[in-house]
Amino acid sequence: MHATLRQMLKEVADQHERNAAHMLDLALAGAEDAHEALVDLIAERNVRGEALGPALSTYARILADRGRGFAGRMRARARTSWPTSSSFACCSI
Repeated sequence: MHATLRQMLKEVADQHERNAAHMLDLALAGAEDAHEALVDLIAERNVRGEALGPALSTYARILADRGRGFAGRMRARARTSWPTSSSFACCSI
């Protein structure tokens, strides 16, 4: 399931620069699938010799500055528990 999600996120980010910027926000907020999609997209564009664009260039610089261990995780962000997530999902439906 994660592989399919990453592929979809990568394709969305590849379609338009604004989408890549939104994906960058998701990755910085801690979405690991968004992080992996951006890393894959950066690698593919580098192999093809294509320009990265502002959002992907920014993310590549952030990764270079923070090191390979950075996976978009913000330490200040608290994980929610299952009951909290479930109740939020039920209320939003």
